[in-house]
Amino acid sequence: MNISLKILDNLRESYGIFISDKLQINSGNCGRGVFSSAVIEQSELLISEFSVPIDGLLTTRKAQHVVESHKSARQVLREFLSHVRICSFEFILENFSTCLNGTDLLVCALYLELENEENSKWNTFLSSIPKQLWNPFMLDVKELNLLTAKCRLPSKCLKQKIKISTGFLKALGFEINEEILNWCFSVVLSRSFGGSPERCQTRNHFKIEIDNSANFCLCPAIDLINLEKDYNCEYRWNENKTAFQVFSRKKILQGQELFVNYGTAKSEYEIYNFYGFVLPSDDFQIEFELQRIRKSIYDDKKIDFLTSQLDMVFAMEKLESSDYFITSLKVSADLRRLANRVGKILEKEENKIIYQILLERFKKNKNLNNNLASAENRVIEVFLGCKASEKINSEGIKTKSLISFSDLSRNS
Repeated sequence: MNISLKILDNLRESYGIFISDKLQINSGNCGRGVFSSAVIEQSELLISEFSVPIDGLLTTRKAQHVVESHKSARQVLREFLSHVRICSFEFILENFSTCLNGTDLLVCALYLELENEENSKWNTFLSSIPKQLWNPFMLDVKELNLLTAKCRLPSKCLKQKIKISTGFLKALGFEINEEILNWCFSVVLSRSFGGSPERCQTRNHFKIEIDNSANFCLCPAIDLINLEKDYNCEYRWNENKTAFQVFSRKKILQGQELFVNYGTAKSEYEIYNFYGFVLPSDDFQIEFELQRIRKSIYDDKKIDFLTSQLDMVFAMEKLESSDYFITSLKVSADLRRLANRVGKILEKEENKIIYQILLERFKKNKNLNNNLASAENRVIEVFLGCKASEKINSEGIKTKSLISFSDLSRNS
């Protein structure tokens, strides 16, 4: 059986999830995603998770049960929460989240379930998630310091946040595998739904209510669908709030990928910090073969990091302050070398279209004569050496079929 079909069949069987026969998992421009194997009509039900409490969702309450079920958990909790001035241990259990909040609970539960392997109820769900996930918090301190402040500070906070789960799991007697723990944390950051009512209202998180309370939760199958600005599917509750569902927003042709919106209020920075990729910029998109660069002296992880920095640089139209951008822009030696490498490849391949786009933009910025335009030109100079080549006559841009500069693998 095809591996992608097996993943969907296993999710159906393990959690009683309805998954349309018109869906299949394939690789596309956004990495692994969900595609249509037949024409999907508008408002067609594609995925539905049934029952109350919803059995197919890994909620914070279920995560709490997983953690509490560990043989040493109660004693460890007593010691772990000793800094909290609470007299009653029963009160500690009732207020478990005073120290371990929803994120911590889900991270610890995933780690414990991975240790439990095939005996885990969530083994099928865990098996459906890619083994390689990436988020900025995984960068070392030196690399983090290359990020702009809006990316650097949240990533450093997340790096500290994971220490809570690390400390608790160590207290349970585990020798922490940092790679696995990072994977668990990345899963929760990039795949969790819901949260507090306030968070849902202010950041457009989809509100998950179970037992009349807001929950963080992980949703098997539903979390396989990628993010895109021009999305063709949406999340819904059914009328009785007994099923969390995905519907098509419009007709989807055979072979097209399904996309959802993770929240319209999310900024470029939030998407980068929590999901580990940057969406294509509407104002500035570049087409080129990053796979060729992967043959250079950099390993894949380094390339992902450096290209993400270039993406953030070229998304500057979205930045709130030109002064902020100028002060935060630091082009590292590695970034310069990568830019030179890209330039040589483009020159060798005679890919004039990208060169012309950058050159036209460079000239336009010079005429604007403002701080933001000057800052952008600093980057373009590094990227393709536009100063030296300014005299070259450029032709009009002859294509509109430009894709994103980024080749970051989406965590899907």
